[in-house]
Amino acid sequence: LFARFMSGRERLASDVRLKVIGLDAQGDDDARLPKASTCFFWVALPPYSSRDVLAERLRYAIQHCTEIDADFRAADADVLVTPPRLRRVRE
Repeated sequence: LFARFMSGRERLASDVRLKVIGLDAQGDDDARLPKASTCFFWVALPPYSSRDVLAERLRYAIQHCTEIDADFRAADADVLVTPPRLRRVRE
């Protein structure tokens, strides 16, 4: 799930390097969630007060992030039940 959170994919190529960067402090950092850039394979973490807070916030973000899915799974409504008829085009 961590790889999917950082990359939008369930599996990564062997040459991908994941990066962790720190965010600047902004008030109540323990309430902030990590941010991921799926295009660049990095996760940005606020300066949490403890490892326990980091683990809790990271787990929450991973479990509740459902917006990104680069492995594309077609929903039933997106799949054509009957394929369109193809016609031969003459030049």
